[in-house]
Amino acid sequence: MKCGLKTFPLSVDLDDSVKLVEAEFGVQGFAIVIKLYQAIYSRGYYMKWDIDAKLLFIRDYCLSMVGQGLVSEVVDCCIRRGVFEPSLFKEYNILTSKRIQETFLTATKRSTKVVFDKQYALPIVYEFMQNASKNGKSVNIFFKNDDILQQRKEKEKKEEEKPPNPQEGGRETQSEWRDKFFDKFKQFAKKNYHDEGIDYKVLYLEFCQSAHLQNMYSFPQVVRIYSKIKNGDYRDKKSEQEQRIDAINARADRERYYANLQAKARARVDRITEIAMGDGRFKELSKELSKLEIELARAEVYNLGTLDGLKQKQEQLLSERASVLRKLGIKEADFTPTFKCEKCSDTGYLPSGAACDCYNP
Repeated sequence: MKCGLKTFPLSVDLDDSVKLVEAEFGVQGFAIVIKLYQAIYSRGYYMKWDIDAKLLFIRDYCLSMVGQGLVSEVVDCCIRRGVFEPSLFKEYNILTSKRIQETFLTATKRSTKVVFDKQYALPIVYEFMQNASKNGKSVNIFFKNDDILQQRKEKEKKEEEKPPNPQEGGRETQSEWRDKFFDKFKQFAKKNYHDEGIDYKVLYLEFCQSAHLQNMYSFPQVVRIYSKIKNGDYRDKKSEQEQRIDAINARADRERYYANLQAKARARVDRITEIAMGDGRFKELSKELSKLEIELARAEVYNLGTLDGLKQKQEQLLSERASVLRKLGIKEADFTPTFKCEKCSDTGYLPSGAACDCYNP
């Protein structure tokens, strides 16, 4: 049964988080965000996001020309900026947000039954339930597998509170930790792996302290590197997702650095130009010189006989313009931006296309 929405509202005043995504990636980034909203609302209030989901999203929404790289960068930026809830993405690999869930609940408030996955429910869901109850309305929101989740929480609580029993010889406790591990890290199917020598309590605790391990999907690989895991080699290391986010942040910082340098250089030229244009004669001379450049271009093609005369006129105007500038205390060179780095003109890139080494934030 389809539980998605046929339409969804798009506010004329978008959140700053969406505006920042558009500022970073332009109109393509904005379009990808809107298409992500379409994909999410068509399903309901969230969307799983992994490599398969990304490929299907690109195909279904005709984004092959944009490419996987840009789509991934935009999604990473959305998570970093808070367009999508970072905690739920990190734990469950889903895209959702308070605004999405609020919109979904508002659109389905007249439905007889709205089923939510309790793991994915943000505080706004409980607020809807409380408001409905306060206003004397029947609450139509139900949680999927709520009884199972409650039983699991109670079981985990008992496991944590249960003191170790030396008489058990560790066999039953090890089995409980194994169940606890596979219940929490669902990317691994609970199979009969060759896991001799694995201490599941150690494995569980190390996974809880490592984003890198939590992003692994091959349990045989976990077994192969178990000795390193046991030694804590992967503890607190960043996941590939976090590394991509760091890379995007670093790139954005670099671009802002050079944009600020260029803005400062051009701001000085703008101030000089504004002062010069405030002089009436300089303004007239500038207009005449602009018209003369067009006449010179035409003469070079259609009427070479007038070219010498036009050039003499240009020299006279330039001489008078220089005289006006001297009175204003301005040099001709002041109209050219002075960049901090002469090699890249504060763009961050050399003429060859290579990155310049002048970056010094």
